[in-house]
Amino acid sequence: MYWEARGEGTRGMTAVGWTVLNRMKSGRFPTTPCEVVHQGKVTWPCEFEFWCDGRADKPREANSWQAAMTLAAQLLHNPPPDPTRGALYFHSGGLRMPDHIRTRRIGGHVFYR
Repeated sequence: MYWEARGEGTRGMTAVGWTVLNRMKSGRFPTTPCEVVHQGKVTWPCEFEFWCDGRADKPREANSWQAAMTLAAQLLHNPPPDPTRGALYFHSGGLRMPDHIRTRRIGGHVFYR
């Protein structure tokens, strides 16, 4: 959530987190958060860009990192309502996924199922 949406604040990071949860529940993706975000190749393109962008994965913004960690714990133990309406995919706003149903735009990301 930190790497994909830290600039989107709590709402954006929550939406990315829900995408991971929705994938875990779908039966079409791995069943743990780590397996979901590490799915695919280690080189681009991959499912979650932080995994394959070749950049260091050490957090640089302590407040955003702490917010992401707090949200992750909440999503795993007492999740708020899903703001993505069941999304399994997301991307930055300039792209399109015509094969999927658009569920929501939250900040700079568009969500699909």
